[in-house]
Amino acid sequence: MTFAKRFFLCREMVVEVLRREVQGDAFLSQLVGGLALGQSCYPQWKLQLSHSTSLWNLAMSIFMKYPDSGCAMALQRGWRPGSSGTADDAG
Repeated sequence: MTFAKRFFLCREMVVEVLRREVQGDAFLSQLVGGLALGQSCYPQWKLQLSHSTSLWNLAMSIFMKYPDSGCAMALQRGWRPGSSGTADDAG
């Protein structure tokens, strides 16, 4: 998945990337489980993570391992569905 591109739109791929990174940590696994159930998207993730520098940094460090995914940029910008489908369009 390291070389996969633009998968920020696929919740299952994003959840899988995060799940692999947080294995063994019950708290983080619970957060990823919430994402898997569709309880939030980039604007909500951005807001939630903005309250915890350590969680924000963890998410960004994970997403930076997949630079072509668009996940880091989508999170930084709080990308919303309905734009043209690129993280660059987030505002």
